[in-house]
Amino acid sequence: MKRKLTFFIWLLPLLVSAQASFEASADARQVLLNSYFTVNFTLKNAEGENFAPPSLDDFIIAAGPSRSMSTTIINGKVSKESAYSYTLQPKNTGKFTIGSASIRANGRTLRTDPIKIEVLKGKELPKNNAANRVFLRAELNTEKAVIGQQIVLDYKLYTAIDIDSYSILEESDYQGFYAQDLRRFDVPLTREVVKGVQYVTKILKRVALFPQQAGELTIAPLQMELAVLISDGSSRNGFLFNRPVQRLLVQSDEVKINVESLPSDAPKSFTGAVGSFDATYATSRNEASTDDVVSLRLTITGDGDIKRVQPPALTMSDSFEVYDPKVLEEATYENTDGKLTGRKEIEYLLLPKKPGSYQLQPAFSYFNPDTGRYITLNHDVFSINVQQGSLRPSDIDLNADAAAQQDIRFIKLDAKLHAAKENFFNATNFWILTALPFLGLMGVIL
Repeated sequence: MKRKLTFFIWLLPLLVSAQASFEASADARQVLLNSYFTVNFTLKNAEGENFAPPSLDDFIIAAGPSRSMSTTIINGKVSKESAYSYTLQPKNTGKFTIGSASIRANGRTLRTDPIKIEVLKGKELPKNNAANRVFLRAELNTEKAVIGQQIVLDYKLYTAIDIDSYSILEESDYQGFYAQDLRRFDVPLTREVVKGVQYVTKILKRVALFPQQAGELTIAPLQMELAVLISDGSSRNGFLFNRPVQRLLVQSDEVKINVESLPSDAPKSFTGAVGSFDATYATSRNEASTDDVVSLRLTITGDGDIKRVQPPALTMSDSFEVYDPKVLEEATYENTDGKLTGRKEIEYLLLPKKPGSYQLQPAFSYFNPDTGRYITLNHDVFSINVQQGSLRPSDIDLNADAAAQQDIRFIKLDAKLHAAKENFFNATNFWILTALPFLGLMGVIL
């Protein structure tokens, strides 16, 4: 026992270090010559020391290194991050590579991957025209899809001016889609160069779309009102004074999606699942009698339209009576990738009619849009041994629910009724029972 414990203690640091990571990221891949961008070197799930940045001779260090630390707890899982940040300004145009940074963590040295930055010359926009310095785009993760596939639609704002607030005025009704807003996506501010102009970009709204019909579907523009901060050249723009605001209307372009029907060579176990799915089965028992009911539960999870997924049929021996499947749970939630994930739990009730040894191998199929083909998940074989029960087959009603048989009774049609001999309220027993409390009270007083 001591040897096993010593081995586990020796292995624990290796398990912890396997979860640690050191990554480099930049808020821009293309920047202008006279602009700035930020580079972050982030250490996750570890305590680091001896941080060594890469060579930054091709850039002017405007700020940094600045260090930040954060701790996140999600569903009881704790994750820690510490980051080293630099704000850089390019010296010349061209393509440059920011080398690897290193840090010492958990007894070993971690290094980041290099980052490639392209510096462009760019052009200046007129500062007195706010409408030319901001625009809105509707961006799809794919322009071709099949029925039931999840499509992520982002409304991204590009701006070269300061935005105080925004409000949505009009949104598409997403005709032909089942649409659901996504709220847990975490996309930081980034810098992008469009036609020689550098913009700060931010995703303001994300929607998960599931096409319900084939053909070319159109998404109408999103209209939005922006509150743009402007400068009037007066001293009131300083500390303790609010800057004036200009109202500006922007809207995205109309976008189209080509939706195709599913291929016709679907297997029998396919019931509408489109996307990336997983399925697990579990039985309530492997040993049963002809008096018992065996429960088989199927749990389906995936990123497709879970509402379209129907319970797949079970291929069973004639020695079993299979009840209609029942959906126990159906839910959708947002995952860490900014997409929608669905979960459905289905129960099958199996009633054995004859003793014997039986095998059951359920199957679930889905269509994968990435590969363009159907995928069938064949579960391991379940072995069920059935013995003869105490009840005869004629004593079991296979067409009725067991609970209903206990709760519902037939109406008696041969009941005999007769008239009461006397009224209880005028009978002797009524007056005796009425007087008893008063007699008892008088007895207590005496």
